[in-house]
Amino acid sequence: SLAAARPTPPAKPHLVKAQRSRLNFKEKSELEELPDLIDGLETALAELESVLADPLTYRDRREEISVLTAQTDALRSQIERSFARWETLSERSGS
Repeated sequence: SLAAARPTPPAKPHLVKAQRSRLNFKEKSELEELPDLIDGLETALAELESVLADPLTYRDRREEISVLTAQTDALRSQIERSFARWETLSERSGS
């Protein structure tokens, strides 16, 4: 018969998969907090970059240059990780 020839779509596994991809409470909270965290990190990065762009820093704070540069690199990495996490959680939440 024709009914036997047509495969029936697996409805339940699809529903189970959709439920698994929902965010739990902790992830929802993290998703809500990430924009403010990223803004704060970007502000701190801008401040450090401003310090490093100032020629007086190289004259008056020469011994701090390597530390400031390392902090700048660490902030950039943290911003990238935070954006990636935000994208992942946003996709999973459907927003």
